[in-house]
Amino acid sequence: MQTMKLKDMFKYQENLNDRMFQLKRLLSDLDDEGIPDDEKTVIINGTGRIRIELEKLAPLLREELAEMEATGAAIKHALETAQSVADGLMNKSA
Repeated sequence: MQTMKLKDMFKYQENLNDRMFQLKRLLSDLDDEGIPDDEKTVIINGTGRIRIELEKLAPLLREELAEMEATGAAIKHALETAQSVADGLMNKSA
């Protein structure tokens, strides 16, 4: 993971959460039972409809989601550690 400032880390975490939400929603749409599993229609960036084979797309999306969740967990841990250090410094100076 790259080194970043705390303010950048908060912004990155916010963007990551947005992307994960969108990806989870897409996966949910792909998993809906009313649509055949071999072909799905997805709107990508509002530019048009693309036919997608679920068995090829879903595993890639799930892998990307897992990577995002791992990155999110690492960022959350780093922010919690930074908060703990800041609290310790505040208590020490008080």
